[in-house]
Amino acid sequence: MSAHFSLCQQADSAIARQPADRPPDFEIFGESFKAKDPPTVLKTLRPSLTLTPSQTTPAIPFLLLQQQKQQQQQIRYASAKPQKARNRHKGHTRPADLHKSSLGDMTKLKAGGGGGDGRHVARPVDETGRGQNKSGARESFMGASMIRDHMRHAVDPDPLGRMRWERRMVVRELTRKLDPRGRETRAERIKRTEREALSKSPWLATSTKKLVHLAHQISGKTLEEARTQMKFSKKKFAREVLYELDFARDKAVVERGMGLGKVNGEFKLGETETKTVKDYRHGKWVEVDDPTRMYVSEAWVNRGPWRGKKPNYRARGRVDLIQMPQASITIRLKEEKTRVREYEEKKAKEHRQGPWIHLPDRPVTAQRPFYSW
Repeated sequence: MSAHFSLCQQADSAIARQPADRPPDFEIFGESFKAKDPPTVLKTLRPSLTLTPSQTTPAIPFLLLQQQKQQQQQIRYASAKPQKARNRHKGHTRPADLHKSSLGDMTKLKAGGGGGDGRHVARPVDETGRGQNKSGARESFMGASMIRDHMRHAVDPDPLGRMRWERRMVVRELTRKLDPRGRETRAERIKRTEREALSKSPWLATSTKKLVHLAHQISGKTLEEARTQMKFSKKKFAREVLYELDFARDKAVVERGMGLGKVNGEFKLGETETKTVKDYRHGKWVEVDDPTRMYVSEAWVNRGPWRGKKPNYRARGRVDLIQMPQASITIRLKEEKTRVREYEEKKAKEHRQGPWIHLPDRPVTAQRPFYSW
C-alpha cells in the first residue's frame, strides 16, 4: 500500500514540475516516460521490459465469432449427413422450405444461376420478372410461396395413392354407366340438384329439456321468421339459437351457395311463379315465391357431458350432488325447392294410387266349409 502511494506521489510531483505549454513527463524508478507513451503496470513493475505494438488483426466481437462457429458446424454436419435411400431413385430433390419473408430475399437472385457446387438452382423469377412455375399460381400469398414445386409436398404428399384412388373412381363410374340398370339413383339426383347446410352449435350451459322447446319453435319456419321468433323470445338461450341461425345462414351462403336466387337469376321479382305447398312434416301450408329461400328443415338437440357437480346440503347431515348439464342444437337448412319437390311427390303418389274404394271388386279367397268366427 505504501509503495503504491509513493508511486502516485512521484507521478504527481513529475507533473507539477512540467511547464504549462508542454505535455507532462513521468519518471518512475529512474525511467522517464513521455506523455504520448504513458506507463503501464508491466513497465512499472519491470522497467527493462520493451513493449511493441501488436501486428495481429483487431479483436472480433463475441457474437460474430459465435455465429461464424455455428455456420461452420452446420456446413460440416450437412456435408457428413448421408442422403436417404428412399429419395435416391427420384429425379428431383425436395426444395428448401420457405418461411415467411424469405421469398423476397430469393427474388433478388438472378434467374438461371447455379449454386456454389455447380448445380442448377431453380429461381422463383426469370429475366422478365415472371415466375417459373407452370401452374399459373401466384408467387406468394401471405408470405408463403405458392410455387408448384414448393407446394407439391404439402398439397399432394402421396401422388401414387391419389392416382390409384382416381383410377378406382373412374372405373366405378364407367362400370356403372355401362350397366343398363346403373343409372343415377334418386338420392344422388337429389344431392346433385338440391342444396342443404348443417350447423351444430358448441355445448351450451343448459339442459335438453329447456333447449328442445326452442328447437321445436324454429323447426319448419323460414330463416327470417325463425330469427324473428328468437329475437323476441324471453328465453335465456334464445340469443344463442339466434347466433347459431346467423352462423348457419352465413355458412350456407358461403360454402353451399344457398339463397342466391336473385344473383343467379333463379328468382325474378314479379316473374317467378308463386306456389302454395303443404309441408307435411310440420303440417302447415306455405307460399313459395322464391325457390332459393332458405328454411329450417330440421332442428334437434343433443345431450353433452356434465359440466360439473355441486353439493346440495339436506337435512340430517345428508348431501346430494347436483349435476350441471350441457346441450347443443343442430340446425339443417334447405331451400324452398326441396319443400316444393316433396309436396309434388306426395301428390303424384296419391294420383298413382287412384281413388279409394270401400268394397273392391275382387274374387273371394280363403273360403272354408266352416265358420271363421
